[in-house]
Amino acid sequence: MKKLWKSIWFLWMTLGCLHGASAVEVTPQMLQKLESLQGLSRLQVDAGPSPSRPDPLLNGREALISDEVSPSLPGQKALDAGAEDARISGGETILLRFTPREDASGPRDEPGDRRDARIPRRTLFVLDSSGGLVLSNVGRIPLAGLNEQEAEERIEAEPVLDGLDVTLKILPVEKEVRPFGYDLFSGQQGFLRAVTEIPVPDNYVLGPGDTVQVQLFGKENVEYELPVTRNGMLLLPSIGPVPVAGLTFSRLQEEIRDRITTQLIGVKASVTLGKLRSIRIFAMGDVERPGSYVVSGLSNMTNALFASGGVKTIGSLRDIQLKRDGRTIARLDLYDLLLKGDMRSNVRLLPGDVIFVPPVGRTVSITGQVRRPAIYELKHEETVSELIEMAGGLAPGALLQEASIERFSPAGARTMLAIDLSLPEGLGMSLRDGDIVSIPSVPDQLENVVTLYGHVQRPGARQWYQGMRMTDLIGGLEELLPGADSRYVLIKREKPGDRGMVLLATDLGEALLKKGGEADTPLRPRDEIFVFDMLGDRGKIIEPLLDALRVQARPGSLFQEASVTGMVHHPGRYPVHEGMKVSTLLKAAGGLTDNAYILKAELTRFLVEEGERRVQQRMEIDISAVLQGDEARDIAIAPYDQLVVRRIPDWVEQGSFEISGEVRFPGIYPIERGEKLSSLLKRAGGLTGDAYPRGAVFVRESIRQREQEQIDRLVTRLEQDLAALSVEGRDIGKDKDKALVEGQVLLGQMREARALGRMVIKLEDILEGRQGADITLQPGDKLFVPRQYEDVIVMGEVYHPTSHLYDSRFGVNDYIRLSGGVNENGNKRAIYVVHVNGAVQ
Repeated sequence: MKKLWKSIWFLWMTLGCLHGASAVEVTPQMLQKLESLQGLSRLQVDAGPSPSRPDPLLNGREALISDEVSPSLPGQKALDAGAEDARISGGETILLRFTPREDASGPRDEPGDRRDARIPRRTLFVLDSSGGLVLSNVGRIPLAGLNEQEAEERIEAEPVLDGLDVTLKILPVEKEVRPFGYDLFSGQQGFLRAVTEIPVPDNYVLGPGDTVQVQLFGKENVEYELPVTRNGMLLLPSIGPVPVAGLTFSRLQEEIRDRITTQLIGVKASVTLGKLRSIRIFAMGDVERPGSYVVSGLSNMTNALFASGGVKTIGSLRDIQLKRDGRTIARLDLYDLLLKGDMRSNVRLLPGDVIFVPPVGRTVSITGQVRRPAIYELKHEETVSELIEMAGGLAPGALLQEASIERFSPAGARTMLAIDLSLPEGLGMSLRDGDIVSIPSVPDQLENVVTLYGHVQRPGARQWYQGMRMTDLIGGLEELLPGADSRYVLIKREKPGDRGMVLLATDLGEALLKKGGEADTPLRPRDEIFVFDMLGDRGKIIEPLLDALRVQARPGSLFQEASVTGMVHHPGRYPVHEGMKVSTLLKAAGGLTDNAYILKAELTRFLVEEGERRVQQRMEIDISAVLQGDEARDIAIAPYDQLVVRRIPDWVEQGSFEISGEVRFPGIYPIERGEKLSSLLKRAGGLTGDAYPRGAVFVRESIRQREQEQIDRLVTRLEQDLAALSVEGRDIGKDKDKALVEGQVLLGQMREARALGRMVIKLEDILEGRQGADITLQPGDKLFVPRQYEDVIVMGEVYHPTSHLYDSRFGVNDYIRLSGGVNENGNKRAIYVVHVNGAVQ
């Protein structure tokens, strides 16, 4: 516990004293803006993102600091709730990638570690049923209801994953093959409503409860709405009882018309049906809701199935039975309706009818390249050809020769049979219950094509033809994008025998100048051509190809690779091909840079002597002669050759120095090796009359890097102390909790801290020419000279943190007394002074 508090105190001190350890890097331009602020306003701006944690090193003034106050918690990353993308649900499959953030200050691997231990080794994850992602080092992260962007931000919010960028993609997973036809029963309510609105068919059988509408016209004009009585009679005025039960609608019309015509002279009749009776039927067997139902008198077998919720997946769609008075009077095959639109076997129901759905019969699955992959129930179908017909036929991409059937053997084992559907024997193969017929697709790889990639106007596949050359694919430089490298075009080719890989290269510019020449390489089917960008990283394309080529290396067949380093635009590894020379390797590397030493380059070659040992051979290459076309000097490149292009001696990249503030001529100045700060000050015209040289801020990049490394080590140390406390300090109680909270808050701020790289200098001594005060400049150095300050800042654990007018008679205790003195939280032994030049006392 004591060790942890000591670490926390040490880190607080480091945050205050470490040069540039501020959450925001303050530039000289920002410092100039501070000049316009006064008193407390300026103090708050100096403090950066936390008013209680100012950085006195950056304000160019003296400051007295008693103890630091508690820092505030870092803000959370806001979520973009307005995205309208697809939402994540339980059981989703996602693709998840983690990449270290370049500017991250969180936990880092030790030098030599190649992989962050927090990054999972797999990228494919299946969420649990509630939409949760389970990571071994984090636990469960709920993602249900979020879109892809929100889910990425939610995962990044986990403290363990601090410093990692997350990329998440919801993968569309192919749906499983389902039994055919059972989705017919969705939307059943609209179907039932429509059944009462259709015209009454002629074969409708009347019974008690039906209403008959009779309109008389001619000698008499009257309309009657007459119900059919319980004993099946229709009481027709002026005619008498007419027996109608059991008559069809068409027979009823004929019967009434005949009676009216014969018994009422001069009167004719129009007969229609009004309100129809309801009938009670039964739906039994493998239906969703078996039981008794009251349906319209117009209902048929399918209406009864809809009323019962449809057929279960274990029920048959091909042998639905209608039972009446204990006898099966009709059988309905729904496949006739679904596949042919045939409703002839859909019989109308009578009161007391029973719809019975038996268990499903023999089933066979068909997957792959058919129009309706599904599980089908067999009735009279026996062959693969009939199954394909039920599935809607073959899709255009079906590979008929590679079809297969998975089936259970008599011993109970699952076996596979290969069938060729291009032959009658394959189409005529008989099916068994439980078979799975798979018809694969033809390979995605196109035949007789060449494919163009890279920095071109129209990348993509092109038709290959006999005699096709590079200039037939790329007819001119106008087909390339601006900045394309036409001097080195890479060709990936398949070997005709074993389909291994060969990498070739050519000069497109030379090929266009002399079409049909040696550089105008003949192309072959499935060639892939890569055109590179002069500015892009071509290693991202070439290195994976070389890694794939490496596995083809065998004794006596060396790995075809050479490398070039030094003063070329794209140093790296490149494939070796037949006829490759030094000039070709230089073209592959994008050519020489302007500081390349062309008189001599070093080529290292590795040879195997008599199969026993490997030796090195070095030779000097005259690059200038190679560039002038001297074929004798332009030697062939062999596998494993290494070409080093040296830099011109004493060629140093031009450095610059930025000086700002109270100098006569501020700006960015080029510097030479060994130049001193005093020299640069003279070039800038010296200081102005308002300059305050004691408060000069000098910043150096190399120092900033070392300071940032120190911050990172301190973060790692604090993480280890917090982890040890959480495990071992169980009996400490409240002190432990307080230490953990303080430590976590400090840890968050340390991760956000960015070093500035300030170096304490004595500008007054440099201006006076004192020996040993001047410093040698480095490229990227910066100097800011502020105006004269008249205040001293007191901050931290005092009663009234503020600024005071400087008085040469006052000391540290005097300024603390002017601020009310140290409060009850202050530590008098930890008071320190940060002088305006950056020195800490």
